[in-house]
Amino acid sequence: MGEYKEAHDYYNKCLAVRKEMLGPKHPDTATSYNNIGKVMQAMGEYKEARDYYNKGLAVRKETLGPKHPDTATTLNDIGSVLQGMGEYKEAHDYYKRCLAVREEMLGPKHPDTATTYNNIGSVLQDMGEYKKARGYYYKCLAVKEEMLGPKHPDTATSYNNIGLVLHYMGGYKEALNYFNKCLAVREEMLGPKHPDTATTYNNIGGVLQDMGEYKEALDYYHKCLAMKEEMLGPKHPDTATSYNNIGSVLQDMGEYKEALDNYNKCLAVREEILGPSHPVTVRTIQSIDQVSKKYLGK
Repeated sequence: MGEYKEAHDYYNKCLAVRKEMLGPKHPDTATSYNNIGKVMQAMGEYKEARDYYNKGLAVRKETLGPKHPDTATTLNDIGSVLQGMGEYKEAHDYYKRCLAVREEMLGPKHPDTATTYNNIGSVLQDMGEYKKARGYYYKCLAVKEEMLGPKHPDTATSYNNIGLVLHYMGGYKEALNYFNKCLAVREEMLGPKHPDTATTYNNIGGVLQDMGEYKEALDYYHKCLAMKEEMLGPKHPDTATSYNNIGSVLQDMGEYKEALDNYNKCLAVREEILGPSHPVTVRTIQSIDQVSKKYLGK
């Protein structure tokens, strides 16, 4: 988390210089707005990130035009932060606007276009449209394997996301195969202490949990949590997800008190960072209610 704060300070200094030397409506100033938005998003500060992205978008549309690749990048970033805020339909709209520009200006086989296929798949997945999501993920993977190769971190992301949607569709063994392909690339290319590697541990834990392999799932969830607490801090949305998932597998194991402890840790972070009405916050409250009844009934 300290690296993000350091980056935030650097980007703010850069923004101040650019506004003074170039003016508030220069493309390089827009880049600073976008960079601050990215680091705020990485820190879980979604509303602030959205505000900076919108500033960047306004400048880029005016100075570069609505069909410039940099404008498309900002449309994509706004979609990403809206997705993080649970505003799935609006996020989908921004991703589609980004895709229209990228397919026209960069072509369907450009890595940035592939990223947009991936992001549309991701938000469709969040909306429960699993078959449509899978179709976009496969389009993304085909481009990435051809253009970047099978051992690129972006290709690993596609393996991961196909694994996720297959998991949601009930294809557990096939999902596990994709997650393991992803993990092999991420451990080799990014290292064992990278947030993306941690996410893969989490996802392997999830599919093992649904296969009934609770102890093994718990081990993967704890590996993920240790890395997220170290890299992101205890008050990050991704760390909250780890608390939630540990609570979930402990619930399946009948360890209701420990499950409640982890769900409550998760809830504290989600209420503070995401707000009480965010879909995942609501689901956490429902999980606590469900486990509380079982625990009190023991």
